[in-house]
Amino acid sequence: MTTPVRRRRELLARAQEKTFDLLVIGGGITGAGIARQAAWMNISMALIEQADFASGTSSRSSKLLHGGLRYLAQGNFRLVREAVRERMAVYKAAPHLVRPLPFLFPQFEGNYPGMIRLAIGIWIYHAMIGFKSFGPHQRLSAAEIEKSIPGIRTAGLDGGYQYWDAQTDDARLTLEIILDAEALGATALNRVRLLAARQENGLWICDVEDTSTAAEFSIRTQSVAVAVGPWMDRMARIFDAEALRRMRPTQGVHILIPSARLSVPTAIVLLHPDDQRFMYAIPMESGTLIGTTDTDCSEPAVEPTVDNDSIDYLLRAANHFFPDKKLRRDDVFSMYAGLRPLILDDDVTASKVSREHAVYQLATNVVAIGGGKLTTWRPMANDAIAQILPSLRTTDTPSKAADREYRDRPLPGGVGIADREVLAGRTAEITSGYGLSMESAETVVYTYGARADAVLATAQSVAGGMKTYGRIGVLAGAFVFNVLHEHALTLDDLMRRRSRLYYTEYDQGRAVAREIAELVAPHVEWDDSRVDAEVAAYLELCL
Repeated sequence: MTTPVRRRRELLARAQEKTFDLLVIGGGITGAGIARQAAWMNISMALIEQADFASGTSSRSSKLLHGGLRYLAQGNFRLVREAVRERMAVYKAAPHLVRPLPFLFPQFEGNYPGMIRLAIGIWIYHAMIGFKSFGPHQRLSAAEIEKSIPGIRTAGLDGGYQYWDAQTDDARLTLEIILDAEALGATALNRVRLLAARQENGLWICDVEDTSTAAEFSIRTQSVAVAVGPWMDRMARIFDAEALRRMRPTQGVHILIPSARLSVPTAIVLLHPDDQRFMYAIPMESGTLIGTTDTDCSEPAVEPTVDNDSIDYLLRAANHFFPDKKLRRDDVFSMYAGLRPLILDDDVTASKVSREHAVYQLATNVVAIGGGKLTTWRPMANDAIAQILPSLRTTDTPSKAADREYRDRPLPGGVGIADREVLAGRTAEITSGYGLSMESAETVVYTYGARADAVLATAQSVAGGMKTYGRIGVLAGAFVFNVLHEHALTLDDLMRRRSRLYYTEYDQGRAVAREIAELVAPHVEWDDSRVDAEVAAYLELCL
């Protein structure tokens, strides 16, 4: 078997030897989508990401696939229509990663938008997809809400509406898109950073660094697509020193509260009492996710930090709507901050900046994309490809039949899975066949989908591989699978993006971090000092 270290060397060698039609810079969901579509079109292409795939914005979202009901209030019908349709498309391609989830929008006396406007908005929301959703929308009385959501604020509660959207594992979704791009012929490299770029004889020569070894080399490509989200302005200056400012990054913070302190059976739409901006309380595996903030961020950091004001802001909202809980900072067991790649608009507040995307021509044969939402990654990729296609050596455009085939193509974990009933059946089989708990079997199936058997085979081939970690029972052997087949290069990759231990465990997985590092060490050629360094680096990221 090719080891991860040898496989990476081969990928790096391929990147240096070939001349590509397209180089995608950025391994978030937008860059992944561009890579997948380009590879489908037989465009010779490579993707580089300076950190881990999805380590930026694409793993720091609210973990939702949704149309954005609140954008209806801004009159942005096109964005909402696109997003609700794409939500269903992602469900079809990867049902294992999409969890249908009811949302409750409670209404309080005198608060926006009021029951009548809310009813109209939700009707329009469902009409945009022909009333095909995960479940029906319905009006609930105040008494019904009080019964179904214990502890919710009752003062002034008029009732509310329930509608359906969905949850997802954003990092895993991004990774599967990249894995499918590779299956179609793409070269994908994480931990490779762009240093400089210049044009020679009609090609772009991109000087890059393998940050895992500090080795530098060059990649030759005819065209470049920049998909680095909030860092677009910074990257644009590599290709054009006089590049205009086009982005207005904002930071969104989320906090996690243990289920014992706050448990919600459904996602709840909240209007913050301070400024009436939209927020959510969302059920997670072992707690409730509260978010998000929306504040301007002039200098986007690779690892955004959570400030005290943001924590207090979120706790005020939670305590306003659940007054008996009296939540404190000590109740927060995990938190994270993400940066939104919003298009520049200095005339409105951060929360009202459009979530639509735009494609820009940075230089000859170089385009960049900014804005957008997690849910709309496919239209974003399509628009970027459409703008870059005329500059490529190949100018063939897919037929309508090929377009339909691409739209219907499942992601790797979704192959052969028609719906979540199939996943439930597979979970039952694994529970009985492998002696795993229901929680652990669900974690394998709903993380890897059709690839679950490959993960289980790896686990059985590794000493101690069937041991499980955490509340959701992550298989020890799954971490070996992650380094063998999923580009995981660091302990952080394993804890925050290949698994969800950082988000599900009340200690963020600190107690098992060393054991997991030692488990994968032989497969990635880590010696004792490297294991120590990996553990220390991960613990530094925890609370």
